[in-house]
Amino acid sequence: MAPQQSSTARPHKGAGVKARKGISARSRDVHHSHLAVRPRYRPPTRPEVNRLPNELLEIIFLLSLPSSLADPTPGSGQEFVAYMRRAEVRDYPNLLGCVCRRWRAIALASRALHSYIFLDLDMHDISYEKKRAAGAYYGAFLACSGTLPLTMSIDASAQEKLRQLLGAPFVAHLPRLRRVCIAIEDGIPTFGPFSVLPLFPNVRTPLLETVRLDVCSRENDWKAKNVVAYFARVGAAAEDLVQPDLRILHHAPKLSSFSLDDFGDTSFAHRLLQKAGLDFGGLTCLRLPEVPCCAPEIYKLVVDLPRLSSLRCAVRDGYEAPPRLDQLTSDGLPLEEFVNDQNESRSHNVQARRRRTALGELVLPDLVDLHITLVSNGFHTNAPRSNAFKRLLDMLILPCLATFAVSRRRIYGADFDWDEMDDPRMEELNSVLVHPLQSLMARSGCAIRHLALDAPRTDDGDVSRVLRALPTVTSLKLDAMACAGPNGERLLQDLTRRRAGAGSPDLLPHLRHLVIGNRKCSEDWQPSLPAILDMVEARWPVGWSACAIACVSVVLVQKRCGWNKITYDAQYEELPADVQERLQRIRSRGDIDLCIEQVRRDE
Repeated sequence: MAPQQSSTARPHKGAGVKARKGISARSRDVHHSHLAVRPRYRPPTRPEVNRLPNELLEIIFLLSLPSSLADPTPGSGQEFVAYMRRAEVRDYPNLLGCVCRRWRAIALASRALHSYIFLDLDMHDISYEKKRAAGAYYGAFLACSGTLPLTMSIDASAQEKLRQLLGAPFVAHLPRLRRVCIAIEDGIPTFGPFSVLPLFPNVRTPLLETVRLDVCSRENDWKAKNVVAYFARVGAAAEDLVQPDLRILHHAPKLSSFSLDDFGDTSFAHRLLQKAGLDFGGLTCLRLPEVPCCAPEIYKLVVDLPRLSSLRCAVRDGYEAPPRLDQLTSDGLPLEEFVNDQNESRSHNVQARRRRTALGELVLPDLVDLHITLVSNGFHTNAPRSNAFKRLLDMLILPCLATFAVSRRRIYGADFDWDEMDDPRMEELNSVLVHPLQSLMARSGCAIRHLALDAPRTDDGDVSRVLRALPTVTSLKLDAMACAGPNGERLLQDLTRRRAGAGSPDLLPHLRHLVIGNRKCSEDWQPSLPAILDMVEARWPVGWSACAIACVSVVLVQKRCGWNKITYDAQYEELPADVQERLQRIRSRGDIDLCIEQVRRDE
């Protein structure tokens, strides 16, 4: 009898192989079909920013406010107008509204955006109809801000124009002011009795924190007459504190920052600001007018400013008359030795020690920003040399100082007069700055990170010697005249020179931000664009840093190359093709931000 085959007998080998092949084929088909239907990432058709709620989108709008609105300074109003004209809109909410309907609805309904406003008091002063339309526009704009504190940037061609602020629709909103910047531009002379000071007479401004005034005047200028007359009335008052109707601000208990720019009348005395009602005890930022004074005057002024974090003052440059003894007394102590130190052959350290002994060391623990203007009177004199810059720094101890700026100007004549370049009375920057700054840093234990040199006269290697003494600087601002000519070319070469072994740059090894301005707006006294590009490529080559970004900003005035007889407009030369290619190549890099601003000088 044949044995029975088990039910669990193994199948034929060939059938098993075919079965496995069939299973693998089906699984492969299923796998491929699964890959075909797997959802892939596709960029959204709507931008991600539109997925944000309205509240976050409004915060982004506020963070994107241009500095000319968020923190206005003299001259920023013109930048804002040019920015709006390019977009063919009138204000920032309408600019945001050009993006899409949702942005327009949020921007036009935002009270915070409408709390930043620019006022051009001359734009619609042509006819009564346009003036009335401008008043209606500003009234509606201010009404959209609700009850929020206001930031105003105001431009006017004359002080008489500011009278409009005391009428509708502005006067009702002045108590909400938190920050205000007023710039009096160069306009047609008006000799009316109205003066910018006192500011907002008989109007209480309980929220006001920052005031910047640019009266655009120099000594003997018609625009300074009313301001000079105001301070004359303040000085003639018998009281230590003038009456409320004469105070520079009627009521501003929260004022923390005050600036008086472009006012250089030599009859002005700094003590008049305190007599006019400024509470020095609450100020953290004080920018004094460009009126030169001796170092002890500034000393006695800043003693009353314990919270000061930013200071701008002016001292005499070169020769000056010896200061009076009554100006050099502190707490009734005679300081004849302080005056006679300038004629004695003592070392700088001995002189500094005697001055600090006479007046006492002044410690400003919160001062971060210091700007000193060196003022020359423009006349030859036989008076003994008295360097107020050294005196001032010898008296100070600034443990938190990080930003330092120095500039030069003249009382008589235009700034940057070409005769000033050969003026033997003006010392070199090296002899004026280096030793006092080094002594200040050693005495205070501070490190200067940001440096601004707005001084036209530079000798061979003068600026380089100053920069070499400040190796901790990371941000540098220079005027174009310092980088022009043979001396300027040497300075640009010094910025590219490296230490032995292709190491870090020899001059300012930590420099990350360079600004070259052109205050004179001269196409003759400025560095060439190829020289700037050579410096940038040598100083920051490709791959110079794995994460840092260098920022370079240069202002160049385009040169005129002819006149168009049809339009009577100046013709300006265009950049050569090789220079444009180099610019494109540098700007395409991710480790450097290069901004070349070409300005056409107005005739």
